[in-house]
Amino acid sequence: MSRCLPLLLLLMLLAPLARADESSWFDDLQRDTPMRRARIDVAGPEPASFTTLGVAPFLTAQALATSDFSIEAAQVFDDQGRPRAALGVDFAPAQLGRSRLALADYQHNRRKRFVSRIQLSLAVSRGESAQDLSTRFAPTLRLVLHEQRDPRVHRGPGSLRDCFERRITPPSTARDAYLAQVAALQALDERLRAGIHDPAERTALLQQRAEVAAEMQRADARYRAELHVLARQGMRDCRDDPEVAAYTWNATGHAIGLSPTFRTLANGVGALEPRGFVAFATTAYGFDALGTQPDWTPSFLGRHAQVLGQLLWRHGEPLPDPQAGGRYVTADQLAVSTRLRGGTAPWSANLEAALLLDAFRNGDRDNYLKLAIGGDLHLGRGTWLSLSIGRTLSRARLGDQTSGGLTVKKSFLD
Repeated sequence: MSRCLPLLLLLMLLAPLARADESSWFDDLQRDTPMRRARIDVAGPEPASFTTLGVAPFLTAQALATSDFSIEAAQVFDDQGRPRAALGVDFAPAQLGRSRLALADYQHNRRKRFVSRIQLSLAVSRGESAQDLSTRFAPTLRLVLHEQRDPRVHRGPGSLRDCFERRITPPSTARDAYLAQVAALQALDERLRAGIHDPAERTALLQQRAEVAAEMQRADARYRAELHVLARQGMRDCRDDPEVAAYTWNATGHAIGLSPTFRTLANGVGALEPRGFVAFATTAYGFDALGTQPDWTPSFLGRHAQVLGQLLWRHGEPLPDPQAGGRYVTADQLAVSTRLRGGTAPWSANLEAALLLDAFRNGDRDNYLKLAIGGDLHLGRGTWLSLSIGRTLSRARLGDQTSGGLTVKKSFLD
């Protein structure tokens, strides 16, 4: 008996942990699939740094999580009617490299889900007029506080699980073979725990257990290999699945952005130095509050509309002097805006209204309204175009201006 005990302990350590029989093949797939392979091709938010710099087509930013890594370019005419160009990159630090965060961890662990949604956004913009030759840089931290209809978390129609179950043939043969070996190993363990007094019989059972454990490991390896193939196949089919996209694009969510701003002087002279700060809070409202339920059936507005709202504060922003428009002076700006989106996941139209309150250090004020229209369009795999045209209203001191913007965003999908 004493000679058999070390062998028994060794075999118990080497045997892999069995998956619970009541779990589904998709539960097993989630445990073996890293988050970096589960990227959905749905229009994400405008780069947070573009919102910080004021070069996003719309002032009101989206509030949902974005892709793990993307690059962007923008060309705008700002509220002063002057051209500016920008380049940016967005990335989620927790999702880069060889991150081991699995889909199952993302789904069940709130802390890991929050950390994985933290976004860093870096962008640089350049003024292109004689009045503004400044270079600006904004490193922006973006935190998604809530996202109601994340297809990688929920289970109802439009979820990633629903898409896999619609499109992928379950690996029943490989899973059944693995579970059969699990059951055989458990039966042998029960017999060993019951106590066998005959040394020869116990030795034979231990030998049999070693053979079953080895076969279980081989069955487990075959099952895992099949799950990996199905994960790649499923993401190819579900990355831009119409039901997943329809479930996701106009969900409810909340996010905040924080950024110091670095810039040269308006004439382009001087080094990039910290000269201000930007903070914004944005919320998105999807019209179907029960969209996470398994029996959810979207309403018309739930399919085709979303309302966004935002508060944005700029501290130390260079703006045209109301008393002498040819030069820039330092000001603080509060912007309150709302944006209505209507359409579908591949394309949507936008209508935005904003109230901007500029307070200059010399005591002057410039308060005005702004209206803008535009749209978002899916150009191809991971590639999105956003554009707008707007007009300031009731701007007595500096005169109203026509503004516009265009952004191209490329998200890198696995």
